[in-house]
Amino acid sequence: MYLNIHNFLEILHFVRFRFPDTEYEIEIGEDMNPVLTEIVKNKSSLEKMVQAKCAKKDTTLSQIANYYTITALEFYIKHHDSRHPPIDNDEKCCFCMFEFFDDINKMSYEQLVEDLKNEGDEDIIELEHCGGHFFHIGCLKNYISTQTSTYIKCPICCHIYGVMIGEYPTKKYLMLGDQPKGTMKSYVDKRMHCAGYEKHGTIVIEYNFPSGTLPDGRRYYGTSRVAYLPDNEDGRECLRLLKISFDRRLTFTIGTSVTTGRSDSVIWNGIHHKTNLSGGIYIKISLNSRSNILWISRSNIL
Repeated sequence: MYLNIHNFLEILHFVRFRFPDTEYEIEIGEDMNPVLTEIVKNKSSLEKMVQAKCAKKDTTLSQIANYYTITALEFYIKHHDSRHPPIDNDEKCCFCMFEFFDDINKMSYEQLVEDLKNEGDEDIIELEHCGGHFFHIGCLKNYISTQTSTYIKCPICCHIYGVMIGEYPTKKYLMLGDQPKGTMKSYVDKRMHCAGYEKHGTIVIEYNFPSGTLPDGRRYYGTSRVAYLPDNEDGRECLRLLKISFDRRLTFTIGTSVTTGRSDSVIWNGIHHKTNLSGGIYIKISLNSRSNILWISRSNIL
């Protein structure tokens, strides 16, 4: 016979985030895994323990992002589900790249319960907008402590939680997102038109960065860049948000130019711009008003 434990898992918060559309069936028989037998027998007490663990939040981390705790019990049940392939044993923290469990299949019922009782840096969490990307909570807390501003940037999908503000390079290191001193100017040219927007003028954005010297004495090479936006409601909103990005020193950084191959050059820092009036794609930047997160999505409208 089979026991459908979908409702049980849903109560325990298991399938709500990690496996939202999965029905579980575990085969029960004389040779049933004794750990699974104990889980089914004690589901009421396990429910309370999971709810208690999920309700506890780290103060610093919860101020930046919503997150969900993933328990060892969830991983264990997924590994023993009779209808679905198990989770890979090499599933790792996206920061430290260490495996979450040495061998989840060999964990005893007592070890699973112990995980529910205790809190520690090795607890596993999933951030609200990073489906399928998991972290040790200790790794995230350590990452936050190294930032000059309070934010989290997922190393897999690059989603930013909190407000990321670049800092001018220090003598110790050059942080990702640092931008040297430069200028951003914009104006509207009614005679120019982006392809597909012939009825609108064009917003011209000019960036200028002179060459300079880093605090460690290295010289870096400056650059000038020109970008375009249609002079309509979307284009003006995009310009406003690009100015926020520039003021936060996130638009450019110092690195190796993919065009010239020259190191220590001012280069784009991942926020795409339209640099040609014809062809290409329109990059729309949106500002999440709830958490003040700057994010980018591409729309094929040019």
